[in-house]
Amino acid sequence: MPVSPTLALIDQYQPKFESQWRRLAQQVDSRLSGAVSVNSNCTGEVNYRDQIKPIDVSSLGTPSQNRIAATAISEIETQKRANYPEKFQAVKHFDEFDEVWLAEQSKPTSQTFLEFKAGFNRKMDDLIIAAATGTSKTGNNGAVSTTLPTTQVISVDTGGTGSGMNLSKILDAKQLMEQNEVFGQDIDGDDAYLVLNAKALRGLYDEAKITSSDYAGELQALFNGEIDQFLGFNFIRTERLAVATNVRTCFAFVKSGIALDIWQNPKFKLSERNDFNDAAQLRGTAAAGATRLEEIKVVEIPCDES
Repeated sequence: MPVSPTLALIDQYQPKFESQWRRLAQQVDSRLSGAVSVNSNCTGEVNYRDQIKPIDVSSLGTPSQNRIAATAISEIETQKRANYPEKFQAVKHFDEFDEVWLAEQSKPTSQTFLEFKAGFNRKMDDLIIAAATGTSKTGNNGAVSTTLPTTQVISVDTGGTGSGMNLSKILDAKQLMEQNEVFGQDIDGDDAYLVLNAKALRGLYDEAKITSSDYAGELQALFNGEIDQFLGFNFIRTERLAVATNVRTCFAFVKSGIALDIWQNPKFKLSERNDFNDAAQLRGTAAAGATRLEEIKVVEIPCDES
């Protein structure tokens, strides 16, 4: 009768696996949806924002002029801004035997839905970022494509040739928004935001003017590694801003200048797929769209990262 080989104790060691799933680094929440105008009850294939143009008054002259004169007929001037939705989905599947093969580890059903939610939150930010400086649809039936005019774009060379974010660019953006009467003075209830990435924020740390005692109090939270207010702007850091040929598109805006319209908030469903050997299907869906509402309420701030 053959003799069984003797095993050392070390040969009996067993692998140990965790019984929980750990999330990897990511942006979990939407950082921009709370800073824009949101309509969560949209229906139909397009949502129109009806707008009325400002009305100026005209003089009737001195007391002796235009007495009992005919009233000139004049209609109000209006315009439309169209917002079209996009449909989104996230889908993952589990084999019917996955729970068996995972042994002590749980099948990550609820964790998958959490990842879906984070992905949809990031997508909302992507829609807002694209709308801020992209092409908007205006006019009857949204037939006119409206781009952000060059007058709303700060030169990338402001503050120095091919420069990143700096005090001069922020001051120029502030001045432009004030000239457009969308920021400061008696403009109540319309918060202003500056959207930038970590590298642009680092550029502000490095600028001597900003780190001087003149601004130290206002930037105290920034020194502590937090996002704070500066020159009336609320800072929003995001790493999802577009970049082309080493130029990052940062931007400033006021809340009423960008709209996020939601046709369907993210909803999630777990179902059994009989057509795939009873595989479990986890699916999340949403429908939303974003648009710039007024060009003068958004300022593009290009920042060179080379």
